[in-house]
Amino acid sequence: MTSGPSETAESTVPAQPPANGLEDRSRNEPERPWPLRVVRWWRTRHQGTTPEERRRVIDSLFSTGGGIRTGRFWALQAFAIVIATMGMSANSAAVVIGAMLVAPLMTPIMAVATALALGWPRRALVPLAGVVAAALGSIALAYVLTALVTTSTVTEEILARTSPDLRDLLVALAAGAAGALGTARQDVSASLPGVAVAVALVPPLAAIGACLQLGQMDLASGAFLLFATNLVAIVAAGILVLLWCGFVPARLIQRGRAAVWGGTAATVVLLVAVGIPLTIRTVEAAETAENNRAVTEAVLGWLAGQPDMDLTDLSIGETSVRVDVSGPEEPRDVSSLTRRIHSILGPDAQTTVRWSVQATTDGEDDTAERDSPDEEVDDLAIVRSVVDAWAADEPGIDVAGLSVGDDVVVVDVVGERAPTSVGVLASELRHATGRPLEAEVRFSERVVVEDDPVLERRSTIAAEVARQLRGTDVAVDAVRFDGSDDDEDLVDTVVVDLSGASPPSDPADIVDAVLSVVSELDGFVDDPGVLLRFTERRILDLTSPAGAPDRDLEPSG
Repeated sequence: MTSGPSETAESTVPAQPPANGLEDRSRNEPERPWPLRVVRWWRTRHQGTTPEERRRVIDSLFSTGGGIRTGRFWALQAFAIVIATMGMSANSAAVVIGAMLVAPLMTPIMAVATALALGWPRRALVPLAGVVAAALGSIALAYVLTALVTTSTVTEEILARTSPDLRDLLVALAAGAAGALGTARQDVSASLPGVAVAVALVPPLAAIGACLQLGQMDLASGAFLLFATNLVAIVAAGILVLLWCGFVPARLIQRGRAAVWGGTAATVVLLVAVGIPLTIRTVEAAETAENNRAVTEAVLGWLAGQPDMDLTDLSIGETSVRVDVSGPEEPRDVSSLTRRIHSILGPDAQTTVRWSVQATTDGEDDTAERDSPDEEVDDLAIVRSVVDAWAADEPGIDVAGLSVGDDVVVVDVVGERAPTSVGVLASELRHATGRPLEAEVRFSERVVVEDDPVLERRSTIAAEVARQLRGTDVAVDAVRFDGSDDDEDLVDTVVVDLSGASPPSDPADIVDAVLSVVSELDGFVDDPGVLLRFTERRILDLTSPAGAPDRDLEPSG
């Protein structure tokens, strides 16, 4: 009789939840959101971080403000930037990898991720400020080092960090996930976090400083985008991994603490923000690759009908294509290739076809022995006068370059049609010099499209600049227009690309000539800017001989 009440009392005592905080839900408990159910499923099958391990990690990350309060951190960061900058200057990938292994940025980066994951936004401010200060100091140090290395140029190692795309975002996410896993778990290699973050952060910082010192602002902005992308992606991936592996106590996740989810959401928003320009860059790169493939196929298809013609070089830019071919006869139907390239790159694309033809005269009776080695000094003047006289008999042909070697004379000509007397030139050179010289004429077609006002304006400006440069060793390579910020239909800058053995002696006269032509054309803003860009070429001497007659650049009738 006395046992009944006792049994009844015992049966009404509620069951105590387990001490690990993973008690089963009551049947009357409302359904949790699916992210919490996924976390619960994971934690019921994997042991989370113990309080002792969590305390160890927190003490190691925040006792020194994420490491930024120690001299060791700043010394290692400076060493890493020195190594990375010198490695990029020398274009050495091995040296850059060495900088990746030295960088100490893992500790403050993971301190930021840990503070946001635990819902401590104020604690994240100190290590975040340290990361920003280290980044600014690294850029300044790289700038100074690049200035000291007077031979520094934009190397391939620098360029590799200035054009980020979605692939770099994936690398940064993987690096952040690996770094967070190594931080939260002792059984992961201690070297993994430092390597993962150094790969993503140190080279872009060095690239920013180097590009700023070299005056390459576009490249510097690309390197900064890569740095910002990697920083945000590493923090975001670190937060998610810390939540996933059980480092954050379950009670914080289950309660949906605003600080935890707020910091995570803000990081994801930043991740999306940097992902937008990366997506745009990736799409543009894909379009460029597709255009290059289409242009290559168009050129190969054009040459397929000319079996004697060989493709020696193909250069594809955003709005220009240069095709170098060689063969015994003039290339045919260049206009069809031009129209095809216009359909791919747009109507403003410039197409240049350069034809190289070789001709050697027969017979040995014209070869004379030299009476004295001093006669070699006169070879250049003799060749130059012969080439000028030959070009004068080729209407519409302009000599753009001349190079004299031991056995060959190379002449670059530009015109609306190919020269027809290359064999005559070789014969005249042999007679004039007494040497069995070979004449190689490289022809670039000057294409004028009557119904295209943009190309007409470019052709008019190029002709005027060529007239100003007549008698010098400088040639006009291209004319490009930059649209106005206020009205895209108007041109506010005329860019003229020149090349030769030495820069023009009177660039101001060239600018005045361009402005004079522009004043008579439509489609330009008032007083547009003129930018002359010069590329040095190794040409022996292109200066016309004294007293040589001027030749008008008029097409043949």
